[in-house]
Amino acid sequence: MCGIAGITGTDDAGRALVDALARLEYRGYDSAGIATHAPDGIEVRKSVGSVAALAALGSPGGERRSGIAHTRWATHGAPSTRNAHPHLSHDGTTALVHNGTVRNVARLRGELTDRGMATTSDTDSEVLVHLIAWHRAQGVDALEAVRLTLARVDGDYAVLVITADRPGTLIAAASGSPLLIGTDGRAVHVASDRAALSSGCTHCSPVLDGEVVAVTAAVPAGRTWEALTPGTTWTDKGSYPNFLLKEINEQPQTSRAAIGALFSPVAEGSAADWGSALDRSAVKRVCFLGCGSSYYAGQVAASFVENLARIPATAEPAAEFTQRDPVVEPDCLYVLISQSGETLDTLHAHRFLRRHPVQVLSIVNVRGSSLDRESDASIPLYAGAEVSVASTKVVTNMQIAGLALASWLARADYGSKSAALLELDLALPILPTILADLLAGQDAEIRALAESVHAFRSMYYLGRGPSWPVAREGAQKIKEISYIHAEAYQASELKHGPLALVDPDHVSVVVAANDAGGQQSATLIGQIQARGGAVVVFSQHQDYEFDAPTVRLPAVHPLLDHIVMGVALQVFAYHTATILDRDVDRPRNLAKSVTVE
Repeated sequence: MCGIAGITGTDDAGRALVDALARLEYRGYDSAGIATHAPDGIEVRKSVGSVAALAALGSPGGERRSGIAHTRWATHGAPSTRNAHPHLSHDGTTALVHNGTVRNVARLRGELTDRGMATTSDTDSEVLVHLIAWHRAQGVDALEAVRLTLARVDGDYAVLVITADRPGTLIAAASGSPLLIGTDGRAVHVASDRAALSSGCTHCSPVLDGEVVAVTAAVPAGRTWEALTPGTTWTDKGSYPNFLLKEINEQPQTSRAAIGALFSPVAEGSAADWGSALDRSAVKRVCFLGCGSSYYAGQVAASFVENLARIPATAEPAAEFTQRDPVVEPDCLYVLISQSGETLDTLHAHRFLRRHPVQVLSIVNVRGSSLDRESDASIPLYAGAEVSVASTKVVTNMQIAGLALASWLARADYGSKSAALLELDLALPILPTILADLLAGQDAEIRALAESVHAFRSMYYLGRGPSWPVAREGAQKIKEISYIHAEAYQASELKHGPLALVDPDHVSVVVAANDAGGQQSATLIGQIQARGGAVVVFSQHQDYEFDAPTVRLPAVHPLLDHIVMGVALQVFAYHTATILDRDVDRPRNLAKSVTVE
């Protein structure tokens, strides 16, 4: 979950590295540091906290043409200067930054102790730099020393290394964690993901699993390069106070882009593209796998598949899938969902499935990511770069992608003249306009509702049927950015235990989609209020007046209504968090891309 970066071939590596860390900070903001080639060796600068604290230390003096950098999400050891990267070897000849996990760190640390080298930090990463330096002391060149060290590692990693005797050269290596090399025609950059590459980069190339490569200012030869398109690299906040609000308000545009591509008969990313790689006749059921918001989007998508295609569909957390020794069914289409395409638990589930004769499809926002490259086929999300840790526009487009998959499965069985598909085709172009009207016209109303509930210490989100995963995602957003305890329950299960939790210190958020359950929702609200519980409602019912504060949302289509509801709950979470003065872009303890176990 940390972010690493490197650069060579520039006149001011210190400034360029701090800029790169600012673009990577959503991957971790516990500490930050840089190491640059200096005239007399390697200079390391570190700080605890945000990249701004590192920038306040100033740039290294003199011309610095190359270096490496790191922003940390703490896994081994508390946030502190001694645990911050880059780590420097005992003799000062080698510096290293690392993203990943060294599972066998205890054994490797013991070997260092036996050689008289004690580590000074609590991290698993530090052992690597000392082992590399030890190999160098035995007469091994830098590239081979990195290879020998990493061959001992049990775990996933992406590392960048510089040595004092090779100014201008970075050594990059990866296995299971992402690392990209980019070029802007002058300097060569290395970063954990595309969004973190300089906006001037025109092409990138992934460091492949098991690869160890020396990177100099000369563009590395013999690599496969991919052109970078606008929207895949860094973006700024523009006139918005934070990325989260910007990304919430981009959803009319990003949903329109996804609908225009995924439901087109010929556009790149349409079913004509990814569907041609799949055998529809072999699909008897569908299983969606994802983590966090991606998992909840998968639950919504599963309801779309069952509704439109009448194929059994389920969703489960990718991290738990491989833990239960699952039965892998050859007639099941497995769909892996990830914003970054680098979520480690999702990749582990994917690689487990690749060992079986099954079809695997990915839904991913970052083209060229590990998940995108390794899948039989991939549905792109067209959401653009998403920076805020809490996912908004990407989650919305994940559901649209799930709807595109359900539509493709249904058309194969029922043809394009199915009444349900014709109704959906008519409603889809309206969705972006509905979202725009919601964001512009109901923002103040939703903020007022947030003002009324932000002091409650706990929230229970209640949804019925396909509204339950929408409620789960709403609760997830509240937890992530406001730090209010929130849980989601199936409304029908409330009486089977959770009702005991209702008291005046909790508020229930009822998610009432425009379905046949209006009277049931009204009854549910009454049961909560009868026990002293507060209730607020997000409703798309046109025929029911609920006896509780209600935000009434437009109803566009039985399937699309869930997407509209999800966006309204994002706005509610945003306002609740900002009223509480939370840092909505960088919530505590979290990071955008979870690339460690």
